[in-house]
Amino acid sequence: MNGEAGHNLQPTREWARYRPHRFRRGSVLCVGTEAILGTFLALLGDGDPDQGHGLDRTGSMFDNIGAQIAALDPDGGWRGSAARAYYAQNLAQSQHAALMADLDRLVAQLVSSQADAVQNVRNLLCGMIVLVAVMLLVCRRWESLGPGGQRDSFDMAVFICSTLLLVAGGNLIYLAATTSRNSSEVQTATQQLTDMSAALPTCNDTIPGSPEMGVAPAVSSSEFAPPILSYSSACSAQRNSSGHRLGTDSAPSADVATRSAN
Repeated sequence: MNGEAGHNLQPTREWARYRPHRFRRGSVLCVGTEAILGTFLALLGDGDPDQGHGLDRTGSMFDNIGAQIAALDPDGGWRGSAARAYYAQNLAQSQHAALMADLDRLVAQLVSSQADAVQNVRNLLCGMIVLVAVMLLVCRRWESLGPGGQRDSFDMAVFICSTLLLVAGGNLIYLAATTSRNSSEVQTATQQLTDMSAALPTCNDTIPGSPEMGVAPAVSSSEFAPPILSYSSACSAQRNSSGHRLGTDSAPSADVATRSAN
């Protein structure tokens, strides 16, 4: 009788001796690791990252604009300096549209690369969270077996959770480096576009018109619209170009009129 009582008291004494370490459980570590990984995942946002498809579409749009501008034909109505000025304006705006298309495609590639990097880290964190959840169930099972199982669950959780956190931290650091590199490349590309745009030929406000030219198309509000000469500016240019001839011919004309009157 006394032997059976002593045998029953042995697990109780072991539990009492291990009570100060009741928080040294694998399940506690698993819960803490789940919270940390969940925080990392929340910081990466929800939903699928933007792949930059909109920038691809705008790049194609600028390509089409540049091609349309380059294909503009003055229909034989421009001569001499007017034709050269018209061609220079078309060339400048076509090149500017091409630069914008190149910038959009480059930014689209960087955005797609960034989205892939973010999605890979998110998938990794989701897999880790599932693994820790499974390990939590195993630790709970071991801890129900007594102090020995509790120690085993704690030792296993320390090894696995620390490994997972190190891997997650390394991937987050790599993602931060990738983000910084992509941001620097976008800034560099933008600066290059600004420098190249400044080096393009400048567009004149008016182009000398031809008397055979009709009314020009309506003015577009887009900065990438083809160079357009309004009818009023063409007439003004025509008057300016013929003003000297009118001035020099006015005196003989007046003399002829006087003689006729006499």
